[in-house]
Amino acid sequence: MVVSKSLFDTIDFLSQTFGLKLIGIVSFARIPSPSLFAAMTSEIVIDRNDIVKEGFLVKQSMYMKEWRKRWFVLTPQYLCSFKEQGQFHNPTEVIRLRECATVKSAEDETGRENSFRVDTPGRIFYLIGDSNTEKESWIGHIGRQMVRPTVMQQEEFD
Repeated sequence: MVVSKSLFDTIDFLSQTFGLKLIGIVSFARIPSPSLFAAMTSEIVIDRNDIVKEGFLVKQSMYMKEWRKRWFVLTPQYLCSFKEQGQFHNPTEVIRLRECATVKSAEDETGRENSFRVDTPGRIFYLIGDSNTEKESWIGHIGRQMVRPTVMQQEEFD
């Protein structure tokens, strides 16, 4: 994945300096201006070789709670959404997988078939797959990427 170092240096600097906490997407507890958010996400570019899984999912918007169809791309570090298929820059949202606590089915909570949730410290992302098989595939792939860094760190100390 090709990602501008300055973006994550900025995130780490803001976290350490001001005690702000990253909440799933590239935003903080104190919401940055729209221009800052645009600048931060515009620096994220995904290399095709890093893609673990990609496809359309329906996501619930943060404020209006509307359901929107988006192209999702999963890499070992991120789950990104885009407005168009095949787009690999300027994501509409970025979820850092190392920040995720849980990925699980959410049909009872949403009342929608094939829905699942990705939990981050500041937000729960609700997503819907085209079928139960597709939903389970996304849950499995995201879950494996979430635990991957922890497993690798533990092996280094063994």
